[in-house]
Parts: sequence; structure tokens; C-alpha cells
Amino acid sequence: MGVAHVSVSELVPGMVVAVAVEDSQGRILLRAGETIQEEFIPLLKRRGIRAVQIVAEDEGRLAPEGEHGVIRLTSDEIDEIDRRLEDMFAPHEDRRDYMVIKKIARKYVLELSAWRNAQ
Repeated sequence: MGVAHVSVSELVPGMVVAVAVEDSQGRILLRAGETIQEEFIPLLKRRGIRAVQIVAEDEGRLAPEGEHGVIRLTSDEIDEIDRRLEDMFAPHEDRRDYMVIKKIARKYVLELSAWRNAQ
């Protein structure tokens, strides 16, 4: 499976997000593994998002929903990840470099958690 870079104007409900979509302030609008819904498309346009990375079977052919190997995280699991990251980085809140690392770690964990291990 690969990833296709798809313009927001070409998104179709049922496509699956490959990489989390963030707005200009770093807020996650769509998580990796989420299925595009009709109502998401105008929201993405309003937030200035121009393209989304979508799960593709191969060579840019988009994978139908249900065939993408995505693991859905529950909100409780996501909350637990957030709690653990907060606990780990709490002693370093005064260090900007640590807070950047925390943000990257959270995004990385969420994206990796959305995919089944292919090995």
C-alpha cells in the first residue's frame, strides 16, 4: 500500500487519510486512518488545506474503505497516549525544544498506531 497526494477538491467520501491533517496552528483536523466524510471537505477548504495524503493500494490507485489495513484507535487509547506523553514531558515544560519533541512524538505515535505492522 502506498500514499496518494490528493487535492481537497478531488476528495471523495470513503477515502482514507494516510497522514494526519493539521491546520496552520498544529491542530489535528483529521487523524491517520479516518475515513473522509462529505462534511469534512468544506471544513478542510475553509481551514486552507490544499491537499491530503490518502491511502492508495499501489501506484496512486486509491484503496477502497475496508482494504487499507487501518487500525482504529478508540478515544480512550488516544487519551492514554496523551496522558503518557504529558507525564513524560511534564518535567521539561520550560524547554521549547522538549515541547517540540513532545508534539512530534504525539503525531508520530498517532500515525503509526493507525497502521498495522506489515512485517
